[in-house]
Amino acid sequence: MPRPPRSHWPTDTVDQAPGPTGILGAVLDQHRLVGTLHTRFLRMQGELIARLAAPHSGNTGPAATEELVADPATAPWLLDHRPSWTVPTMPLMSMADLLAGAISRHSGRAVRSLDEVQVRRWLPLPGPTRLRLSCRGEPERPTATLELWWEAADPALSRFTRVATATARFDTPARPARFAALADARTMPCPYEDARLFHGPAFQYLTSWRLGSRGASGTLLAEGGSVPAGTLPHGLLDGALHLVPHDSLWQWDPAIDRTAIAFPHRINDLTLFEPLPALGEIQVESRYAGTHRDDPRLVSVDLQMCTGETVLAAFRLTVVLIPAGPLAAVPPTRRRAYLRDRAPVPELLCSTTDGDGDTTVLHRDTIEALDTPPGTAAALYALPAGEHPRDHIARIAAKEHVARLIDTHPANVELAPDLRTAHPAGQPGHRIPLTVTSDGRTATVRTGQHGGTACQRPPSW
Repeated sequence: MPRPPRSHWPTDTVDQAPGPTGILGAVLDQHRLVGTLHTRFLRMQGELIARLAAPHSGNTGPAATEELVADPATAPWLLDHRPSWTVPTMPLMSMADLLAGAISRHSGRAVRSLDEVQVRRWLPLPGPTRLRLSCRGEPERPTATLELWWEAADPALSRFTRVATATARFDTPARPARFAALADARTMPCPYEDARLFHGPAFQYLTSWRLGSRGASGTLLAEGGSVPAGTLPHGLLDGALHLVPHDSLWQWDPAIDRTAIAFPHRINDLTLFEPLPALGEIQVESRYAGTHRDDPRLVSVDLQMCTGETVLAAFRLTVVLIPAGPLAAVPPTRRRAYLRDRAPVPELLCSTTDGDGDTTVLHRDTIEALDTPPGTAAALYALPAGEHPRDHIARIAAKEHVARLIDTHPANVELAPDLRTAHPAGQPGHRIPLTVTSDGRTATVRTGQHGGTACQRPPSW
């Protein structure tokens, strides 16, 4: 058999001794070829890894990572930020402050401008919460990421999940002129007192405001709140957002659904042209910038913080509109009484009932819609900490059923483990017999015994 020609692939062997011919020679040639190619592959792979690992001009190198714990017990100002009057959550501007701080420490430069501060999810703070900050990217455009440690039932599935991102700029754009005064603004009552805003004393910087048909004007008192200073003056920046009527943006645009409530979604750009004062008054202007053409749920507002005619800070805020359901039809003071103070407000119960109140029906979708931010439903119904409301539809329905019967708040209703009886908190002798049925998506509650199983539990229970 003639010997096959040698491969024309280059090899690393310069001189090769004559080898066997015939079939044995062909086999050995093939082995040498494979070995040579493998060696070259390993060398190329090693060179590639070395290039990737080496520092590059125009890059900050490996990501800088740090961990921290946010805990309302040690940072009590967080307890004054409860968007649903129940569970504390990290404010948007405080997320921006954490991201700016990570970039500043990583780059060694002061951060005065942020682009695309994008919120990916809520950051509830029911207790000590583990967070991670990382920073990477080009020296002139570093990007920071804020992550939350998500604890899964299976520890192997626990992981950090992204909460927010931001990109810094170190150049300072041209300072804009102050917005023209509103021609039709009218003086408005204090939004903290009339429950238009949920913010507690630490965030109460706004001292007066006037609302117009396409914007608002107001005044902040720099020492009015008590949010601690950070890399950014995030307490005052949050105060500027109080000039956006989040529960009634339809006043600026009639096309907006009157039942929608706006929540911060993104800061498109933020620039501090000079430090905000620590004392005295700061004027704030907000102007409606319109809905997004590709997504009408997103609405933008431009804001300026000023002293006299000088603009100290400017940014564009984008909010997302979320249907509020029955909450939107109830006056703010009654919403606050129900959500924060646990006063009975029957029109805010999520279930439906027949005419005589003997039967209550609750759908899981209604409760899941209520659970914004996450943890709201658990706090509202006094469920076990960390439990998801979808796993307690029957329990919630029973609480609402009894709340209607005895005119109390659902959190003040205590249930037997088998849900066959309920009683007002602190009155175990006042037992109300119940029959509860549930398929996991819909729960039905009746007063008294009706000869059925107390609770037909879905397989997931």
